[in-house]
Amino acid sequence: MKRLKCLLLSNNRISKIENDLQMNLPNLEALILTNNQIQEIADLDPLMSIKTLKYLSLLDNPVTTKKHYRYYVLHKCPSIRILDFRRVQKKVNRRSLSFFILFTYLFIFTLEMMMILFFFLPFILLPLKMNYILIFEIF
Repeated sequence: MKRLKCLLLSNNRISKIENDLQMNLPNLEALILTNNQIQEIADLDPLMSIKTLKYLSLLDNPVTTKKHYRYYVLHKCPSIRILDFRRVQKKVNRRSLSFFILFTYLFIFTLEMMMILFFFLPFILLPLKMNYILIFEIF
């Protein structure tokens, strides 16, 4: 199906998208998945490999109620021009990019700080613990 450009799959109880979608549909420009059963944002990740995708509709799927759903899709798939039958404005696309970059950096920073504390905290507390032991031994 190398020449297929539009795929209408509304009302089909679809809950999962296969990972090899890009290989099977390399020229896909429009994908309409309205009123299906896609639950989680992670279930949309296979769509991100389709570089030619310009029109995407996920209306009436449970995933559309997730927080930051629209920003996530636009960040992961910047080629989309119309999402859920609404035009994507350039400022929204830039905002989604900056939002997820900031979120990613904050997440990485938090992980690094936790690792540093986990590694160095025993060495920091050890001298304090020794002082307390010495004080109690004196009394």
